[in-house]
Amino acid sequence: MNITVIGGTGLMGPYLVKALINQGHQVNCLNRRGKSEYGTSLSCDRRHHEQLKQTLEVLEPEVVIDMIPFIQADAEGVCQALKEQTQVQIIAVSSIDVYQAYGRLHRTELGPYQTCPIRETDALREQPSIRNDTYDKISVENTYLKHFENVAILRLPAIYGWPDRRRVDEYIRLEQESERVLRLHPDYAHWRFSRASAPDCAHGITLTAGLMGHHIYNVSEETALSTEAWCQAVWHAADIQAEILYDSKAEIPFNIDTQQHWYVDSTKIRTELGYEETTDQHAVLRENIRRIREAA
Repeated sequence: MNITVIGGTGLMGPYLVKALINQGHQVNCLNRRGKSEYGTSLSCDRRHHEQLKQTLEVLEPEVVIDMIPFIQADAEGVCQALKEQTQVQIIAVSSIDVYQAYGRLHRTELGPYQTCPIRETDALREQPSIRNDTYDKISVENTYLKHFENVAILRLPAIYGWPDRRRVDEYIRLEQESERVLRLHPDYAHWRFSRASAPDCAHGITLTAGLMGHHIYNVSEETALSTEAWCQAVWHAADIQAEILYDSKAEIPFNIDTQQHWYVDSTKIRTELGYEETTDQHAVLRENIRRIREAA
């Protein structure tokens, strides 16, 4: 298939583009720099709607994968650019922060806690994201589903793997300290949320290419590790000997409500599309940490 990827240079992008090419697809990447590690790259600012329209008219894609639709206007720009190409399939990268649990976690939603694991049909947030008008995946989803007949939405969790640092930095920096002790609030230590590696998220996206109709999928590892278990997994991959100390006075990041866990059920994509992890968590973490150390 002739596939256009909007973005494709971030955390998942190179894994996705390489996988699509290996599957025999023709892949063009659109980004402002006009550069990508794999595939053919074209310089295009997605928020310059006329430029986006002209570029897509030339490329005539069968599938458009939108890796970076942050706000409703991003989706509307693609809808406008493809106004005369309604047969195109849209694959949009979304997030599990669309669910009510995310709002309850940050205390922007009222009512009872949302039961986990969360399925694709469960309630979404009613209030804006904590990032307000700079990040609105619910409106992105709704805009694409309204304008196109063939849409696949992938709701992704916290993503780890090179070149990400956020998921591991706070744990591996202990190797620079004389006292290798991490203080965790007991409630935060046992709080659970969904994760997946960048290559596996990319793999999930490739499975939706060519689907007809509307589809929404959660992508995540089957087991949602607690903060404590994730910390131990990172230390194991980094060969760090350290200790967790429960401390009721320790800070809980972002002052989240840890009674609201935040993990999803990925049964649907596994059952319907045969999704399985293509990577090993320990191996991905080990490679990630190795490259972070090399770059230091």
